[in-house]
Amino acid sequence: MRFWTPLLALQLAAQTPSFEVASIRPSQSSVGSSGLCYGIKTGTEHVQAAGISLAAMIIDAYQGVVDRFEIPNWASSSRFDVNVKTPPNTNAAACKQMLRNLLAERFHLVTAVETVDMPTYILKVAKTGLKLKPVDGPPADPGGGASYKMENGRSHWIFRGAPMARIVIPVQAGIAIGARAGLFGTDRLIDETGLTGYYDGELEFQNSSQANADDRFPQAPSIDVALIEQTGLTLELRKAPGNILRIRSSDRTPTEN
Repeated sequence: MRFWTPLLALQLAAQTPSFEVASIRPSQSSVGSSGLCYGIKTGTEHVQAAGISLAAMIIDAYQGVVDRFEIPNWASSSRFDVNVKTPPNTNAAACKQMLRNLLAERFHLVTAVETVDMPTYILKVAKTGLKLKPVDGPPADPGGGASYKMENGRSHWIFRGAPMARIVIPVQAGIAIGARAGLFGTDRLIDETGLTGYYDGELEFQNSSQANADDRFPQAPSIDVALIEQTGLTLELRKAPGNILRIRSSDRTPTEN
């Protein structure tokens, strides 16, 4: 079953928070920015993006809110220089809400979310059993739990007192790399392991995009093989409900500053 959840009402009901100042102008930049709010640090006062398309702004504004985007091709053709001033202590989530409000105000963007079943990788404990080692608690360093290095086209992760939220990160990255290389049909992942503790272990897999970077070095296994052999986790591909953002209407150029 499919159903629509309009987001316009949410946008209109939440016209705050808003950027204190926002300028959107046509851009002559040949290099396009991919985002405005992505990676913003809390407390950043001024944010700018040169040569950003409307499509990139939409993705930046709704990334993490939906699983997929259906955006018309024309939204990638025109580019803009965007400069905004944020209120004090603005974090990435608040910035995204401000950007959604800005798109509704200046481009008259109207969106809707359709929930459909879509291909999804489900992360589960393999029938052969978990190979990650349970430990008593998290590491003393709050930012610890996992370390990473990439060498000869291989990603090598070491977990020390890591929760599943940290362990899922390289799994998601490996699937995304495989999807870009055409080895996986989707990059969508849901954790259904049910594991709530802390774990030690290692995970080393081949970055598909760099598989033939240097033939002098033996290749590591792909992420799906490495998972089951090294951690006792496995991926199961099946359909699961997900949200697609669709554009109901939008102006191609913004209202004047």
